[in-house]
Amino acid sequence: MSLFHGIIVFEILDNGNVLILNGIYATSDDFKISNEIAKREIIEGDKKDIVGNYESRYIETLGEPDKVINCLLKIDKTPGKEVYEFEWTNNEELHQIGIGIKINSNRIAVSYINA
Repeated sequence: MSLFHGIIVFEILDNGNVLILNGIYATSDDFKISNEIAKREIIEGDKKDIVGNYESRYIETLGEPDKVINCLLKIDKTPGKEVYEFEWTNNEELHQIGIGIKINSNRIAVSYINA
């Protein structure tokens, strides 16, 4: 049995008071192309970095288009390092972790596995 893993590329969108991550990805499970949208409010004085807690919504666009999963996405970064740490959780036992590196100022590539 092979280990489940996935790759996601997020586009980072800043509309002023909400930071949105719009991601397209695929997994080793069955190579379904999916979409994830995560958002967090920017509180006055916050840095406009992607670190923080997001409300996330995952939608399969090919495969099972009616499948929707809501979860919490937490993104952390160790000061002085280039790598971001990702963690997805919800009440239905979803727990995935990953690492990401910014491709440019508005995109980040993330590799993740089931935890």
